[in-house]
Amino acid sequence: MLVLKDLKEYLASTKYWGVPAWQLAVCVLVILLVLALVAFKHGRKRWKQIRQSEGGVYREFKERLQYHVDNLFARGASAQFGLLMFATGLVTLIGMSAAFFGLFGPENKGVSSINQGGGTLWDSFWWSAKHIFDSGQVIGMYGSTMPVLLISLFMSLASMVIFGLLISFISGMLSQRIEQLKSGSSTVKEHGHVLILGWNSKVIPMIQELAIGKPHMKVVIFAPLSVDVMREHLRAGGFLQSKIKVVLRSGTPNNIGELKRVAFDKAYSIICLAPDSEDGKIAQNDIEVIKTLMLINSFKDWAGGVRPKIVGEITQNQNVHIANVASGHRSPIVSSGAIVSRLVVQSSRQRGIATVYSEMFSYNGSEIYIRPFPQLTGLNFGEILCAFSNAIPLGVSVAKKDERGIMRYLPTLNPPKDHKITKDEWLILLAADNSTTCDPARKIPQAVHMGTGRYTRATLENVLIIGWNSSIYGTLSEFDDYLREGTTITVIANYSKEEVEAMMQEALRKPFSNIKVNYTKMNALSPGALGTMSILERDCVIILADESFGEADPDGRTIMTLLLLREVCGEGTEQEQKGPQLVAEIILAKNREAVASAQANEVIVSPEIVAMILTQISQQQMLSSIYDDLLTAGGMEIYIKPASRYVTPGVDVTFGQVIAAAYEVGEIALGVRIDAEQYDVTRNFGVRLNMDKKTVLNFTEGDCVVALAESLYD
Repeated sequence: MLVLKDLKEYLASTKYWGVPAWQLAVCVLVILLVLALVAFKHGRKRWKQIRQSEGGVYREFKERLQYHVDNLFARGASAQFGLLMFATGLVTLIGMSAAFFGLFGPENKGVSSINQGGGTLWDSFWWSAKHIFDSGQVIGMYGSTMPVLLISLFMSLASMVIFGLLISFISGMLSQRIEQLKSGSSTVKEHGHVLILGWNSKVIPMIQELAIGKPHMKVVIFAPLSVDVMREHLRAGGFLQSKIKVVLRSGTPNNIGELKRVAFDKAYSIICLAPDSEDGKIAQNDIEVIKTLMLINSFKDWAGGVRPKIVGEITQNQNVHIANVASGHRSPIVSSGAIVSRLVVQSSRQRGIATVYSEMFSYNGSEIYIRPFPQLTGLNFGEILCAFSNAIPLGVSVAKKDERGIMRYLPTLNPPKDHKITKDEWLILLAADNSTTCDPARKIPQAVHMGTGRYTRATLENVLIIGWNSSIYGTLSEFDDYLREGTTITVIANYSKEEVEAMMQEALRKPFSNIKVNYTKMNALSPGALGTMSILERDCVIILADESFGEADPDGRTIMTLLLLREVCGEGTEQEQKGPQLVAEIILAKNREAVASAQANEVIVSPEIVAMILTQISQQQMLSSIYDDLLTAGGMEIYIKPASRYVTPGVDVTFGQVIAAAYEVGEIALGVRIDAEQYDVTRNFGVRLNMDKKTVLNFTEGDCVVALAESLYD
């Protein structure tokens, strides 16, 4: 046989590492023989047990084979591909055995599929491989000997099986990849992105804000929802075709491995969101955010040694301290419940304040920036109020390290007139963008036509709250801090009195000292229900996004309640002007116009406001302390005061002169609110901030100035 002759010559003439090949072959055979003897010796007892067991040898062999095959396929695509390659190699070796049955013998001369001049080991391999890649080779074996023909037939059948397995493998790989993408379990290969951990009603407005302010930013959302559900939410929000790149992954940030899957160590900023509560009861979702913050804070191996900007959302204000401890006091914590509560209370006292905050916290309009201006060092703060053509200075900020060595940003809003700007202080500006420039030579104009009006305390002693959600506890606590002793607040919702008492006891750590809360279970949409609530005697009516009815669209209930309130107040009559202040909270910004058309005095889109704050802080963490000052009672706050306090109504003045008039009374004018436009969505409800200093204004009765001041009343 030519093949045996070639093999003998090959073993005799070839050496490896100076050792003849035949000697290596003998050594391998001896080792295999020894291993076989050892296996036989140790396997006799096991073999006896198998034979005596139920089912015998066949069943044991079948179960073990099935077990190992299952394990092999469970290892994934690489193991399956390896099995396919092993099967291909084994079949090829079987095909090469045809050389021992006279494949290249004289009896097979003239067969078209056999190399007539062949006979080497390579020729037998090539003949076998041709059958693997072309099952039709068996047709060319007509006239060959029976053993060779049978092997050829076997090879052709095996070829079809192998190619069937290959197609199945490729199809399975593609299906597995598609399922992996749909399930959101693949690894993210991004850097410098915004990572959002969790999902709630604030995700859509957050992406909207980033699309406005950072249109080319990459956003990765990692939440315990399916990718299909998240994609549907984004489609409904209109963000699948926007410029901003959004990558979706499904999972929970409960360990470092999961977080690394979304490249959290390479992110520019990380926003940790608390899931929305499903009812007005105290949400237990803060614990997930706290665990995530603790996990992130323990991580040290940041890419490039740079820690991302991290901000966390907490739903309940009492958990803010725990969240700060979990984050090592290194990450700003935003209490969404406290923000909404403060806005509701402030909106009940002054019209237009929600619109002012919406613009200041958003990239759409004028927002807050912090920038150094060395050329202003040594100047008094009062001298630079008009040094910017497209910005208004709000104060100064200085960076200092605390006792832990963590950098803190300490803002001073509306500092004294004679405060001299130091080289370490950065200016806090209300500006349209971050590219504003200054001219120290541009001085504040002389105040002319000074107003004589005074802002007296408005009556707020009888408040009605319609609806119930998780922000009501903070709202009542804020009212208790602001209002005088003896103020009555009536609440109506769909919970029983027993449920309300239990929820209040769980949420509130101390009893109210100034307000008295009366609760009634009632459906405000029932015929005649609001007629029993003495609406015209109320100072303020607040419609919360009601969760007590478990409706999927609380905004619809809010709009219908507003329509009924306007009917009770006497729409289009003298009574309309005497009606209470109407404050409405909604969930979706798209319903803002419908609520405004129902003539609510204040419209608060609660998820949008919180989303704006989270987004802004994720880009400039020093804003956190400024927002805290603006939204906390007792410091400098934003107020809307009558224009007659600053200038004489009916006289043409420039906005620069309004700034000068406010400066004379120790306040900073930020803009105006035109009373005639308070229900006009297209004119931002009459609110205009950061106008050109040369803009001419002529105020009428009801027009107001938006000011940064220490107190609302004179």
